[in-house]
Amino acid sequence: MMSLSLDDTIVYTELVIDTVPVAAKELYETLEDFAENKNILPHSFQQAISQQQANTQQRATTLQQATALQQADAQLQKLQNKVDVYEKLKSCCRPESAPDDNLPGRIPSLNEIDEIVRKAIQVGTRGDNESRWNGAVNLRLLDMIFEDPFTGPIGEFGATDCTSAQLHKEFRPVATTARMIDDCIFRSFVDDEEWTSAIKKFAHINPTQSINHTDFVSIQYDPLLLSIETKKPAAELEKAKLQIGIWHAAQWNFLEWAVGEKLLQQRIAQGLDEPTTAQDQEDFKKEKLAALSALAFIP
Repeated sequence: MMSLSLDDTIVYTELVIDTVPVAAKELYETLEDFAENKNILPHSFQQAISQQQANTQQRATTLQQATALQQADAQLQKLQNKVDVYEKLKSCCRPESAPDDNLPGRIPSLNEIDEIVRKAIQVGTRGDNESRWNGAVNLRLLDMIFEDPFTGPIGEFGATDCTSAQLHKEFRPVATTARMIDDCIFRSFVDDEEWTSAIKKFAHINPTQSINHTDFVSIQYDPLLLSIETKKPAAELEKAKLQIGIWHAAQWNFLEWAVGEKLLQQRIAQGLDEPTTAQDQEDFKKEKLAALSALAFIP
């Protein structure tokens, strides 16, 4: 386990399999599978991969037979590399007996995946900056997952660039104006009038005037579900972890405030006064933490 600190005020502790909350263990293990290229794709994807692999191999064979020019060597190598990648990709498919994951969104086509991989290699090889990677790779991939290329959004989930999102001073744990995250996944309630009305009512009393711990307008009424920060490996990775730690600490402060407001409203409705004595305030804090304990983790 590793901890990072900032001004001795906030400590960010990295989760490992022994410390991850029980409710988050399945997600943690799924992410580990992703890192190891295991069980990423449905079993049915194997057929499409095999077909694409065969087509690519045929293109390589045709090119090799059609020309003996040296300049064709580079193209042949690229095609062979793709054949090898498709072979590895087949091993990423889940067993036939595995159930569907029922995750929101869609799986991009192999052609779309090829384009993302090509762009990732291009950006990485050129050493482009973080914002270029986020726009050309991260957000592009997220859009492919949550949107149909012809009809647009395919569900209630979406993603957006959050590079200009700032923590509200009411909730940030330390004084900082640094950018915190790059992208986020949110849940839209635009088609649900009841939820939209409740969210706007809550936002009206929230210091951020939104449903989140940031006043970022793009997701003002869309609950933020997953925060993403991108950094290059090595030294910058530690900075990314610290930024995410500060971001989530602010999110926790916001949730604690929101729960407190709800509990105060309930007390008033029951004809009770706001807690004023030290003991009342301590009991109220315990009540807030008890309610917050129902939230297993913040992704």
